[in-house]
Amino acid sequence: MAEVVGALPLLNVGAGGLLALWVLLVMLGKIPSPAAYRDVVADRDHYRAASDRWQEVALKQGVTLERLLSLAETSAHALTEIQAAGERADRR
Repeated sequence: MAEVVGALPLLNVGAGGLLALWVLLVMLGKIPSPAAYRDVVADRDHYRAASDRWQEVALKQGVTLERLLSLAETSAHALTEIQAAGERADRR
C-alpha cells in the first residue's frame, strides 16, 4: 500500500484523485467495500442479538433452577418431618 500512496503527489490530488485512490484501494483489498462493510455490520448485529437472547434464556433457567431447588429443599424437609412423625406414632 505504501508504494501506491507514496507514488501520488499528495498536494495535487483533488476529489477525483481521492475517489480514484479509494477505488484502487478497494480493488486491491486494502479497505473493505461498502457492501462488505454492511455484511460485517449485519453479521455483528445478528450475533449480538443471538447472544442477548441466549443470556436472557440462561438467566431464566438460573431463576427456574433456584426456585426448583428451594421447592426441593422444602419438600425434603416436609417429607423428613412426616416420616419422623410416623416413626414416633409407631413407637407409641
